[in-house]
Amino acid sequence: MDLPGGVETLLAFVALGLPIAVFATVRRYLLGETATDRDWSIALVQGVSFAAILAGFYVSVGLLDLFAVESTSDGSSVQFSDPRQFATASLGLFVIVPALVSFMIFAKHCTWKRFERRRFSWLRYPASKYGYSSEPTSWDFAVKSHSESGAWLKVRRESGAWVGGWFATGSFASMYPEPPAVYLHSQWALDGEGNFRVCCTDR
Repeated sequence: MDLPGGVETLLAFVALGLPIAVFATVRRYLLGETATDRDWSIALVQGVSFAAILAGFYVSVGLLDLFAVESTSDGSSVQFSDPRQFATASLGLFVIVPALVSFMIFAKHCTWKRFERRRFSWLRYPASKYGYSSEPTSWDFAVKSHSESGAWLKVRRESGAWVGGWFATGSFASMYPEPPAVYLHSQWALDGEGNFRVCCTDR
């Protein structure tokens, strides 16, 4: 199975790119966004250094032989002697091992939580000890958390007047990157102190 020209470069990119992506994902999952994430050059140097050290280790112990890639007789291209072995080795060395090493590096920022579902409550999964969430805003988190269970929602306008109602099935809310906006299927009348008085949707 011959590879088209230029694939050698692509393979080198994947060998470095996948470990970089895995390292950055694990770090962000456990630490959240850090100050260095705003400077892409620092994050890139850290990721490339991690991938280069990992690749150097693979070369030094001869693990690259697991990829079952060999040159053709004329040396003009490379080919797979065993595509399945190549895919397995790539998954293990470029994804699984970098993930395990990354979790070891950031282990002090990790805690183990139980699954909320009773069926899987005996299992634990790694999570950020700081309670980091990938939700872009608190509004997005609140909308997703109450989209099924429903929740009372009230907003105070610039004029000081209160508006609100019951946010549940039939309601709609916009989320990031759009500005926060909400449509309430069940609107209620509120008094001057923000207390719910009576449903006015059916009137």
